[in-house]
Amino acid sequence: MRKRFYLIPFLSLLGLSNRETFAQSQPCKGYFIRQNAKDTVFSTVMVPVKDKKVEWKKLQWKVVIKDNFSTIDMERMPGEIKEFGFSLGNKSYVFWSVPNPFDKSGPGNKMYDKMFLRLLKPGFCKIFAGYTEIKGVNMEGKPSKQDLILKANNKEWLVLQAGNAKDDLIFYFSDFPALAEKIKNDTYTEKDIDKIVTEYNQHKRQNKP
Repeated sequence: MRKRFYLIPFLSLLGLSNRETFAQSQPCKGYFIRQNAKDTVFSTVMVPVKDKKVEWKKLQWKVVIKDNFSTIDMERMPGEIKEFGFSLGNKSYVFWSVPNPFDKSGPGNKMYDKMFLRLLKPGFCKIFAGYTEIKGVNMEGKPSKQDLILKANNKEWLVLQAGNAKDDLIFYFSDFPALAEKIKNDTYTEKDIDKIVTEYNQHKRQNKP
């Protein structure tokens, strides 16, 4: 029996200067929470944009924030703050500072122990989105450069890759046999990640030790 999951190789991103990284920014109302603090600091988050699209990958490594008491742009790295969020259009986005679930590589081929990942679904098992050059699985189960990453309490990170997701999901949720069987017999497929995690979280809430 496997005791742990292999970590999917993470293709290194190109190193970019600060000017290049945030050459175009969209100021958005947002917030951040410092490490070892509970207070929420309301601020303006400078969201990197190119061709009217958010450059999600760049937000994985640093975020530029202007708090409401200063006019100075401050770069915040993963590890400096534990969470930040912002509103863009009619949607809200939340990023957590987490241990790097890939192979630690990042911009400029440097090693990064932490990175920001976008939180898609909270709960006992959380769904995060990562943005890489490998073919992962998106919320529709299609190959994508947006990787879905699962993190259940007391379990390792699971990066879902196209073509390997079914077997990994069966093993990851083996502590809930009824759910694992649904994945095995294709009642649930790669397209049903949200349903799978919702059912798992409900099971955990109903069966607390």
